[in-house]
Amino acid sequence: MKIDFWKKRKDITRQPITNETIEEHRDEVLSKGRKFRYPLQYEKHKIIINATIISVLLMVALVVLAYVDLYKMNNYSDASYGIVKIFPLPVAEVDGEKVLYSDYLMQLRSSIRIVELQEGAGSLDDKTKVEYYKRQSLNNAIHNAYAMKLAKELNIKISREQIDTAFRERRKVGNVEISEKKFLTDIIEGDYGLSRSEYERMVIEIPLIRQEVLVKIDETATELKDGLEARLEKDGSNFDEVLGQFVDEVTVESSGGMVDVMNLDMGRAVKAHSLEVGQVSSPFLSNSGDCYYFVKLLEKDDTRVSYISVKIPLTELQKRINAFIEAGKIKEYIKIDFDN
Repeated sequence: MKIDFWKKRKDITRQPITNETIEEHRDEVLSKGRKFRYPLQYEKHKIIINATIISVLLMVALVVLAYVDLYKMNNYSDASYGIVKIFPLPVAEVDGEKVLYSDYLMQLRSSIRIVELQEGAGSLDDKTKVEYYKRQSLNNAIHNAYAMKLAKELNIKISREQIDTAFRERRKVGNVEISEKKFLTDIIEGDYGLSRSEYERMVIEIPLIRQEVLVKIDETATELKDGLEARLEKDGSNFDEVLGQFVDEVTVESSGGMVDVMNLDMGRAVKAHSLEVGQVSSPFLSNSGDCYYFVKLLEKDDTRVSYISVKIPLTELQKRINAFIEAGKIKEYIKIDFDN
């Protein structure tokens, strides 16, 4: 009878419980009980594996969505810009130098904001206009990236002091200096839609570096600028006659009447406002850093000016970019439906 009892209970224990084996049986029973009391403990590795798989799939999905958003749809939304500000993704490549997607979108979003403020909401409903600004912004980002590459090779650097000085100068309208807070809220955030650091990079730091690079590599434009400056200093009262001697080498433009001092004209209105009527400025580099300007003031009041400007383009950088295009050394990772 005793033997039959233990045979029936062999699924619970393999030997009789005695004083010598009671601890062993106790541990066996408790271990089996834990499987029911703590079931997750024994499935933890499966949970970890499943969680890892889900995380990887979510990450892949996010990467695919970001890729489609940026490289297929070429969106410039807040979300798109947020991605490229965190991750230094390229939008193009020039002579082996990566063109940052964030620099391209910073330029594009700012340009679109300014146009909408000037022309009203809905002014960019025409897709062709948007594509135009996309092309313009990408071209500028490519030029800037190559200029930054040359700056490294030429050991050209811009100091924090230079940036701060330029920032203070931009706060001046005529002889009045706008407060830093007002300039930040009304101009940088209001007009450009940028933070201060973004404004400093796009409007001050990169253009200053590009200017120094262009001056360094474009000897032809520098010689023309020096020649025209010397002639104007000698016979500045005969402005039109002097310009006639350089008519095939320079471009003469008018402001088209009175324009706001803060007009987006590469710094000409600001420079003109610092002059006396009839005075011709010394040569200066445009805000974009792609040409020299001379400006003659025709008329001004507290906030507006009328002027004539003389433009001497700095073309060496563009010549090199054109050569890269012909040699296939520029790669664009997005498609823009607007021809150069």
